[in-house]
Amino acid sequence: MRTVVPGYVYELASHKANGGAQILEFVHKAPQAAGDETLVEVDDGTTTEEVIMVLMDRLTFLNAKLPSAHNTRAIFNLRRALDELHARTADRVKRGVEGTTRR
Repeated sequence: MRTVVPGYVYELASHKANGGAQILEFVHKAPQAAGDETLVEVDDGTTTEEVIMVLMDRLTFLNAKLPSAHNTRAIFNLRRALDELHARTADRVKRGVEGTTRR
């Protein structure tokens, strides 16, 4: 993995040494103007939650082929991470600060 744009764009190594790379790009939001608290989308991309769901699906698929307690724990912990991110969003919505720079 190589960071291309910190927090937003990553280059992922291929499984094979000469297989090239793939780009993983996250949505980028920023204030439209200096001092503005409302965030607008600057660049399209995916979310952390989507990537976690992909990893959960992949591990579930692999675990069906070759069951492992390690896979089961990894899936469980990814689920916990996803739940925490959803709880964070729900909290921000409830407080009326979702989509802003306010904490």
